[in-house]
Amino acid sequence: MPEDLSDALAEAPLEIREMWADLTPMARWEWVRWVQVTRNPETRRRRVLASISKMNSGKRRPCCFDLSSCTDPDLARSGKLREPS
Repeated sequence: MPEDLSDALAEAPLEIREMWADLTPMARWEWVRWVQVTRNPETRRRRVLASISKMNSGKRRPCCFDLSSCTDPDLARSGKLREPS
């Protein structure tokens, strides 16, 4: 679990912490990957905040992101392998 997401969850209202505990491992994994997939620190900060906000409104999974592009760091957002650097 990334420290920034963990800290945000620890500070979140009890209902959100209970929801997190009730999520399936796959759903938790999706939240973690959604936060970690970005390299931009500001985008990551916004995603941590958005995660808490979305869970607060009842969402159990992040929406609208391509799981295949964030499961393997060697894949570009297009799903194609990146050129070796």
